[in-house]
Amino acid sequence: MAGKSKQNEKDAISTRAAPNVLMICIDDLNDWTGFLGGHPGARTPHMDALAKRGRNFTNAHCAVPVCSCSRVSVMSGVAATTHGSYEIGP
Repeated sequence: MAGKSKQNEKDAISTRAAPNVLMICIDDLNDWTGFLGGHPGARTPHMDALAKRGRNFTNAHCAVPVCSCSRVSVMSGVAATTHGSYEIGP
């Protein structure tokens, strides 16, 4: 029984230590969101409110200069040189 109790304690500790992460990628908005300096034509109240509650990473880099191809790399964890998606089109 003592071994099982220690295992349950380890499981509880590892569960508490796990971070709660939500990654939001905004495509083609650039830095027009209010919390990044904004743009007169862009209104982003929900993103502004969310940014106040979380963490923003402003030193960003893209895997490929084409947005959809870069998203493939971010979502799959595979470099463009491996997945072969470099441009939009046939």
